[in-house]
Amino acid sequence: IDLKKINRIIRDDSKKETQIFSKKNKPSNLFNANEIDLHIENIVDYPYNLSNHEIITIQQNAFKKRLLFALKENEESFIVIHGIGKGILKELILKHISDFKYISMIPADSKIYGMGASEIRIKYS
Repeated sequence: IDLKKINRIIRDDSKKETQIFSKKNKPSNLFNANEIDLHIENIVDYPYNLSNHEIITIQQNAFKKRLLFALKENEESFIVIHGIGKGILKELILKHISDFKYISMIPADSKIYGMGASEIRIKYS
């Protein structure tokens, strides 16, 4: 794992990040044990007046934080619930992880998550 590259990407992304709202009643880091739900109503308290750009930016930042957590904790995989929609968020996630040759994305178990979730897998060796 190239931690310098990861830290540089995260540092660059955090400079772009704008924190609009916080979800006070959610667990820290916006995710449960092995998954993160990126539906906007699960991330912010009042998503109603957000533009599409603001929504996708907040969702991407939440994913990046979850990915960083997985890397720091040496997790081998986690589930990202991105929804079906037009597939834009899923494509942006795939684009982001394509920077890392040891991280891949496959469809999550459709019996559990339906069609709107993916499994992020991380190989450490």
